[in-house]
Amino acid sequence: MSNVDTLQRILSRVETQYKSDAEFERAAGLSPKITDKWRRGSKSYVKYIPSIAKALDVTSAYLLCEVDMPAPQELAIPEVLKDVPVAFHRGEFEGLTQDEVDALARIATELKALRQE
Repeated sequence: MSNVDTLQRILSRVETQYKSDAEFERAAGLSPKITDKWRRGSKSYVKYIPSIAKALDVTSAYLLCEVDMPAPQELAIPEVLKDVPVAFHRGEFEGLTQDEVDALARIATELKALRQE
């Protein structure tokens, strides 16, 4: 973790999500003017990562630069995927035809390519 990167992520989100530092500080339950102290070099924000993350609607891991995604994405699971055999979710392919396995392989390949873009 780089303190500079963590602070940069915090301040960037504060600027885009709140009208003022004071509004953010109230939402996060922080002392007034603490954001100014961070800008001047205080690293006290590390103590408040959980409440900062909640106020900014991101994970603590994101703020600490442990992951690149700000928050876990809520996925809308289409009905068609709900019909996929439970065994498939465990990595077992019993009950699937070869055509179904081949189709899943094509989809997995396309998904992998999309994630690399």
